[in-house]
Amino acid sequence: MRMSRFFVAGLMFFAGLAPAAAEFPSQPIKMVVPFSAGGSTDVMGRILAAGMSPDLGQQVVIENRGGAGGTIASGAVARARPDGYTIIQHTVSTAAINAALYKKLPYDVRTAFAPISLVTRIPNVMIVRNDLPAKTLAEFIALLKADPGKYNYGSSGNGTILHLSSALFCARAGVRMVHIPYGGAGPAMNDLLAGVIDMMVDNLPTAISHIRAGNVRALGITTKTRSPLLPDLPTISEQGLPDYETYSWSAFFAPAGTPPAILERLHKATAAAARDPKTRKRLNDIGVEVIGSTPQELRVFWERQIAFWKPIVEESGARIE
Repeated sequence: MRMSRFFVAGLMFFAGLAPAAAEFPSQPIKMVVPFSAGGSTDVMGRILAAGMSPDLGQQVVIENRGGAGGTIASGAVARARPDGYTIIQHTVSTAAINAALYKKLPYDVRTAFAPISLVTRIPNVMIVRNDLPAKTLAEFIALLKADPGKYNYGSSGNGTILHLSSALFCARAGVRMVHIPYGGAGPAMNDLLAGVIDMMVDNLPTAISHIRAGNVRALGITTKTRSPLLPDLPTISEQGLPDYETYSWSAFFAPAGTPPAILERLHKATAAAARDPKTRKRLNDIGVEVIGSTPQELRVFWERQIAFWKPIVEESGARIE
């Protein structure tokens, strides 16, 4: 009799889930962006949200929730009801780097979220001040080796993708530079333009206008392939550092426990946005590669990224309590 009651209760539970998944979505969906409005992650999120809404028949509404390197937003989404109405636009920092960077997080990155889709990949670019006596990456490396520790680089903060991209360059090139962390990429760029710092690695979408205006000198793209926006600029890997590659990326996740049918519906809308010519053009025009992977492909990629960044974070010495 007891087993029968459990069986009936189980049937009622799954029967309750089935209509919810079938009717999804019946209201707007909240996409949490773990950074402030106006940044590159926010811009990408808004473009993709606009592309997803027609397929879903509901608005995808952006909620910016910055602070603590994205851990505040991540914690909130990890605790959210797993019904598909709250999702998060994770980045390489919030979904991979933070797992090694923070001594203790209020959630387990690997188990708190359910993958939906890897949506974008963003090349980074190494740039130096205009009056630096180095026109190429080889000349820059020679300059650094001639005076170890004399030159510096700025970043958007300790443990950020921009910091770790520069730290990885120093390790691969066998050079020593002084790291100067800022409270964001904007202040670091301002000091590079003013000649206060010597080098920084920045997201291509935010650096491209300064490169084109001749305000800074670009030495190399950080991905394995060149950017269509700067086709004549070689990659760092093709300039003598074949093992070097870094980039930023963003992906959509839901809270763990979200029903598979709802995850698939969200993925379908994401894939539709990724295929949409208007959405792709808006993102491609700012240097963003559109992907739109399956949840399974994102899961594999995500695990590899966590494994890739862990030793780099440890070697850099970056750590947040």
